[in-house]
Amino acid sequence: MFDAKSLLDSLVTGVSEFGDKLQNIQPGETLEKARDVAGDALDQATSGVKDVASKAVDVTGVDEKLDAVVGKVSGGRTTEVLLEQAKDILAENKLAAGVALGSLGALLLGTKNGRKVSKNAAKIGGVALIGGLAYKALENFRRGKSLLSDRDEPEAAPADSDFASKKLTDDQALLLVRSMIAAAAADSQIDEAERMRITLGLREAGLDSAAADFLESEFKNPVSVDVLAGGADTPELASQVYTAARLTIEPDTVAEQSFLTQLGEALSLEASMVEHLDAVAASAKAA
Repeated sequence: MFDAKSLLDSLVTGVSEFGDKLQNIQPGETLEKARDVAGDALDQATSGVKDVASKAVDVTGVDEKLDAVVGKVSGGRTTEVLLEQAKDILAENKLAAGVALGSLGALLLGTKNGRKVSKNAAKIGGVALIGGLAYKALENFRRGKSLLSDRDEPEAAPADSDFASKKLTDDQALLLVRSMIAAAAADSQIDEAERMRITLGLREAGLDSAAADFLESEFKNPVSVDVLAGGADTPELASQVYTAARLTIEPDTVAEQSFLTQLGEALSLEASMVEHLDAVAASAKAA
């Protein structure tokens, strides 16, 4: 079994890491684009090591060759060794798989009208972001506070709350991913050709086979709102399921609006609570 929390984190943080570079993916380019970005990351990482070493020489005044300084800060490895190791990782598709997941996250969480999860919000991590937003909404709802504004920065839930990342199980994390995919499918945001391109690209990029199987199955047959609601057995989890869906789409079509309305009702969320959840999701997005 794969790590569901890591999968959820990768999908959301991918928006921050790769979203800007992958906004204009053309048909058939998922893996190629992923490799291009991975190559850029490799070049940046390599030059970064050299830059750090050069600055170390400048600051310390040590009269040594660059490789000698690099060796000191990298456990004896030279720039050539580091570069070869990085190339090996890329060749084994580990880095490409991560970038491919980032591209999928960008597709899921980048909406048609240009609003997407902001970089600051994405950096919190998928599990922590969804839990923190749902926690804030529920607290405001229960205390009769006003709706969260776009000026409020998202943050993780308190460590001792039921929304804390450590409290979320793998099965619950899978439920949140399923909610995201179902929301994206509500208005055919990802069509059949796109689904096949993404899932095949993920497999070729080296994603864990169990995770790839799960994603392919979900894209092919998104679950219904009743299935999502059936898996949410607490008010806390119900609010997170809705938050995950609301982060994925901007309800600017009848189909998307209908999906969210049905989801809120199936989850037994009060109308006022839904308003709070909509507000916290909006606060995590930027144009």
